[in-house]
Formats: sequence, structure tokens, C-alpha cells
Amino acid sequence: MSQVWRKLWNKLSLLVYKRIIPILTILFCVGVVGALLSMSHLSFELVESQALQNAKVYAQLMKKARTLYSSEIVSRAEMVDGISVTHNYLNQEGGIPLPATYLLELSREIREKKTDMSVRLYSDYPFPWRRDEGGPKNQFEWDAINYLKTNPKQSFIFTYLLAQFRL
Repeated sequence: MSQVWRKLWNKLSLLVYKRIIPILTILFCVGVVGALLSMSHLSFELVESQALQNAKVYAQLMKKARTLYSSEIVSRAEMVDGISVTHNYLNQEGGIPLPATYLLELSREIREKKTDMSVRLYSDYPFPWRRDEGGPKNQFEWDAINYLKTNPKQSFIFTYLLAQFRL
């Protein structure tokens, strides 16, 4: 039995030695393809992670801007005669924008100046004078509102992306 194994081993060794270059070429190609796929996957994850991190930072920044505007500007301005906080601040002398109006103006300014970022403030209960602008415009926005009503502590984007990529 040992001779059978030895004979088989010799034939296999001879076959490998005769074909070593094609075998190594195939292994090399498989390794390169594997490395490229791995790098592509890691690159995609890095880009996605960075985009989500940036979105989080921008959202926190917008929230902070609105909070600061409400607490520091609006609260002080209301104490001064002749200044009123209104959505129609452009047409009213002494008018300054409501916090939501300020945020809408800020987001419009960001969209116009910075093409790689878009900020949109919307609600399923928009102000009557902003029904065309302040409500959800597409299924994603409706889904976001409905999801965040039931899960206010979570981010909708993660859930939305997971649902989109599941088969």
C-alpha cells in the first residue's frame, strides 16, 4: 500500500513540477482579484462611513444653529420694541425670521454655495404658508417621518439603507 501512495505522490509531484508556472499564475491571479475585491469593499465602506459621519455632523450643526438662534437671538430680539419674529420678515419692517424660517434660509444658502451638501427641513405638519415647501416631497421623506415618530432616538438613514440593500 505504501508503494501505491509513493507512486501516486511521484506522479502528482511530476505533474505539479511540469505545470508550476501555470499553477502559480492562476494562484497569483486569484490572489490579485481577491485583494482588489477586498480593497474595493473597504473603500466603499470608508466612503459610506465618512458620508454618514459628515451627515451626522451637519445635522448636529444645523440643530445647534437653530437652538442658538432661538435662545440667543429670538429671545433677546423679542424684548426690543419694533422687532418682531415672523415668517414674513422680508416684508415687515423690524422683522426677523422664525427659527424654522432661519433654518430654511440657511439650508437654501448652503445648497446654493456648496453643491456637495444638501439640507432640507420638512415636517408632516408644515406651516400653512409653507405647505408647498415644508412638507415631505418623496417616499423617502415620508418614510423618514413615520420611522422617526416611532423611533425618535434612532437615525433613519441606516434603516433605509439596510432595507434598500436586502434582497
